[in-house]
Amino acid sequence: MKKSRIFGLGIFFLIGAILLSGCQQQGNEPSFFQSTFVEPLAGLIHLFAELTGGSFGLAIIMITFLIRVVVMPLMLK
Repeated sequence: MKKSRIFGLGIFFLIGAILLSGCQQQGNEPSFFQSTFVEPLAGLIHLFAELTGGSFGLAIIMITFLIRVVVMPLMLK
């Protein structure tokens, strides 16, 4: 039972990775995934990098911490 569940999750993540890798549209217009997730996160990283004196490493650490705090209620049972 446990092996089939792990196998199912592996297949799920494999299919998800294949589908997400094809999200780029042809042309100059950004795709839904890029305009919804990538561009806002990139802007947030640049904002935090400016606040930390140009350190993108610290900006990524701060954003990671912020995301973990936001999703903490979902992780707790």
